[in-house]
Amino acid sequence: MNAVAANYGQAWGIHFAQEHDPSGLCCESNIFRYRPCRGVVLRLEREDATVLELARLAAMTSGVPLHVSLASQESEGQFIARLPVLADKSEFLRTVEPPSDAILVAAHAAGLNWIDAPLVADGRTELVRWVREQSLSQTLHRYGRCPLARAGPIWKRSSHLPSLRSWFK
Repeated sequence: MNAVAANYGQAWGIHFAQEHDPSGLCCESNIFRYRPCRGVVLRLEREDATVLELARLAAMTSGVPLHVSLASQESEGQFIARLPVLADKSEFLRTVEPPSDAILVAAHAAGLNWIDAPLVADGRTELVRWVREQSLSQTLHRYGRCPLARAGPIWKRSSHLPSLRSWFK
């Protein structure tokens, strides 16, 4: 698990924690960045120490609250009853096996998005399921001229816009 933790940390530091502009246009800034989601509810039909550890590492790396429900400790009915409370603190219901229709109906009613995918040891693949993608665009030209394009986005270079800077953090 040390290698997985290192891989997650590297993926977070190199990709997910960095703002980047994949388009690279001089006339427009298209900042692409990631923000941790509100939380993840992990429902496991059978206890799996590897899956639990991968989920804990991903949650810790991305700064996302993790709520675990094990079928051996919480019946389906109890879990369904608890889903609305969990949904207040979470965005995703994560499973590694398809859950029952009753759980899916309850998750939908609670406003949770369902992710049915195995947890993987590759940080670049796994951590995208723990964040929200955000894109910020800004026009850097005036009548076709790009005088400020090389200076970067306005919210990073303008000292006279402190309120805008706090909004974009």
